[in-house]
Amino acid sequence: MWLCPKGIEVIDVSATAVANPLDEFFLHMDTPAEPWGIQLELAVTGSLDGERLAAALRAALRRHPMARVRLAPRRDWAVRYRWQIAAELPEPPLIAVTCRESADLDRVRAELFRRSPDLGSFGPFELVLAHVPGGDRLLLNLHHAAGDAASGVRLLRSVLEAYAGTAGAASADSPESRDVRALLAARSLTESLRRAGELARIGRAGLTAPVPIAPAAPAGGSGYGFRLFRLADDLRFGRAAGVTVNDILLGALAVTVRRWNDGRGAAPGRVSLTMPVNGRPEGRRYDVVGNFSIGTSVSIPAADTVEPARAIAVAAARTGQIKRHRTNGLMVTLLAGLSLLPIGLKRRLFRTAPLAAARVLDTAILTNLGVLPALPAPGGAAGTVAGLWFSSPLRLPTGISLGVVTLGAEMFACLCYQRARFDAAGAAEFSELFQRTLRECGGPDSRGSARIPAPREMRRA
Repeated sequence: MWLCPKGIEVIDVSATAVANPLDEFFLHMDTPAEPWGIQLELAVTGSLDGERLAAALRAALRRHPMARVRLAPRRDWAVRYRWQIAAELPEPPLIAVTCRESADLDRVRAELFRRSPDLGSFGPFELVLAHVPGGDRLLLNLHHAAGDAASGVRLLRSVLEAYAGTAGAASADSPESRDVRALLAARSLTESLRRAGELARIGRAGLTAPVPIAPAAPAGGSGYGFRLFRLADDLRFGRAAGVTVNDILLGALAVTVRRWNDGRGAAPGRVSLTMPVNGRPEGRRYDVVGNFSIGTSVSIPAADTVEPARAIAVAAARTGQIKRHRTNGLMVTLLAGLSLLPIGLKRRLFRTAPLAAARVLDTAILTNLGVLPALPAPGGAAGTVAGLWFSSPLRLPTGISLGVVTLGAEMFACLCYQRARFDAAGAAEFSELFQRTLRECGGPDSRGSARIPAPREMRRA
């Protein structure tokens, strides 16, 4: 049942905004075969009221201009994409469905994320309220051109606040707050030189293609599949100084790829993991709807993917460099240069450029949102928040996309995979292998941990 369907819209355009370089990049990455939407799923312990949720969604959208946009008409010879911002969305895209069993929810999820939200209509997202035995779910498909994973969390938080009647003052979101070029610009000549060195390092690494993940009995279908699971405890013990939870996740994923491929007779190779970095300023890391996150590569040589401790140390050394040099700003600088070309030429470049080449795209994607501030309880019959899962889109030959977020003492993980390469059984097997590898790292349910060298003990990154 559509609660607020998208239809013929006569909506007042209150403002316009120029698409930032990340908006443009994710817009060009979107294709019908590989839709470029952020997947989020929030669980509550009770039942959400559909009409009350629709009102809460309208209230939440008033706080976030980028959640009320559509892509303005453009000509091939124009240089910049522009967003039109609606003053109000009287009928935002919200649908309610009833799922009697888990298989029904699986089908709803698969159908929702089979396509990207329509950017020709106001509201660059689709939201589904799934009434499920044991607790309802909110499934959000946010077009990546309009926002990143942290944006999806911010939007859901605003909906929960409005539903519970605890929303504060209007958000400070504005087109000016989305200037990633200013946020990530090099702060000194030294930083500029380090970014030039990073570009050279990327070029050297690209001389050898990263190892792909061996496929697992693909179902032969299209679209994405999702494996949602929980990690009962966090990973805050068994760590050396300078090693973060994110480093442990990266190292464990690299070793998981190696063990998975070894079990299928695939030759070992360099594992390269895309790690999106949140470019928001400190204090607003989970605020503002828009694109602030861009991927950086964490490359782990084949020889270092045998033992988790070694892989984690290599990952820690690499992420330390990224943080010190702010090398995520390098990609923004490169994309800003590309954005100066005419739109028609940019589209052709993205269709023919080596973005889809095996030696350019990484083995897998790992997005870790870290420890979120507590989400508000919707209250009443809806109860409290019981879980949150998310994942980023991917493009072959990248094998899987893993999203991890921590709420309280629980870690929630979602494995996104393409049905052309994996089936549900293969995804379950891969996620279980990942969890077993984590336990060796001093992770969930472990009874001890291997010694993880501190980054300073590494002789090479």
